[in-house]
Amino acid sequence: MISLRVLFICFFSFCSVFSKAQQPQLMLPIGHTSVINSATFSPDGKKIVTASNDNTAKLWDVASGKLLKDLTGHTVLVKSVAFSSDGKKIVTISGDNTAKVWDAESGKLLKNLVGVNSATFSPDGKKIVTTSGDKTAKIWDEASGKLLQDLSGHTEIVWSAAFSPDGKKIVTASYDRTVKIWDVVSGKLLKDLAGHTFAVNSAIFSPDGKKIVAISGDNTAKLWDGESGK
Repeated sequence: MISLRVLFICFFSFCSVFSKAQQPQLMLPIGHTSVINSATFSPDGKKIVTASNDNTAKLWDVASGKLLKDLTGHTVLVKSVAFSSDGKKIVTISGDNTAKVWDAESGKLLKNLVGVNSATFSPDGKKIVTTSGDKTAKIWDEASGKLLQDLSGHTEIVWSAAFSPDGKKIVTASYDRTVKIWDVVSGKLLKDLAGHTFAVNSAIFSPDGKKIVAISGDNTAKLWDGESGK
């Protein structure tokens, strides 16, 4: 038969554990606190950067899963992120119509580009191309932030832009249902690729730079010859 003394000991032990369990604890969020929109590896595969509806981008160590840097400064959701080719910089694109360039080691904000739908680095990391609701794409010098070329020719919002692998051309995709190919140095329009029946959401070069694939709201992807425009 269980003694009264043992019952008291069990009762007070239970109360002590219950009391500790009820103590409020400060829980600090380490990860994202909302939907994650995009993620990409660094060129060496050792880091990942993520973009979220919580208005931040976060840099992670692949091996340990440890959070390395918290990139804060955007005022609304971060739509997408990309590393420079050397992995030393990160560009984030937000619904606040800005693109921000960050130092991937320190997490320091380096540049703030205003009026931007998308942004991507050139293969050598020395230039950035951005697209905008003003119907243009713009080429910037990454180091100085100087505007190098204003690519004007689309008649509606430009959704995306991408460099060719050799960095000599840019392809843009627009709500005006067209894809355009531009010369990076001169800003000259080289080819106008028409054929989609709805907005073109994005277009990219093949790894050898000889072809372009474009995707559209008309439920098709079209493959083009990057030289002839066929």
